[in-house]
Parts: sequence; C-alpha cells; structure tokens
Amino acid sequence: TGWAGGKCEISCHCKKQACDRSGHCNNGVPCSQGWFALACQYSDLGAVALQLDLALKDNDDSTCS
Repeated sequence: TGWAGGKCEISCHCKKQACDRSGHCNNGVPCSQGWFALACQYSDLGAVALQLDLALKDNDDSTCS
C-alpha cells in the first residue's frame, strides 16, 4: 500500500493513504500536510522549515502565499 501508477512509481501522499490507482486522492480527500498539487506529488518545504513565517504560508493551493 502507499504506491500507485502502472508500475507503482507514484508515492501516495493523500491523507489516510486514500489514493486511487492513478495516484490521485479519492473523493476529494486532501493531500497530507506538507504535500500539494496534482496527485500530491510536490513537497512544501515551508511545512518542514525550522522557522515558520505564517505570513508566507497559508497551505492553500489556490493562493500565492
């Protein structure tokens, strides 16, 4: 579990490992914290930064901050 794609090449980063066979999150399940974009394949480095600046990170894929 935790892998998807034709050759199991996509790591599932959806909450509760709720990925379909193509790696997309099932039924509107969001990405796990620290992951974003199509099939949750991009890591948000701001989520693991040692110093957080909340003005620069809102965890909303639809905004630029």
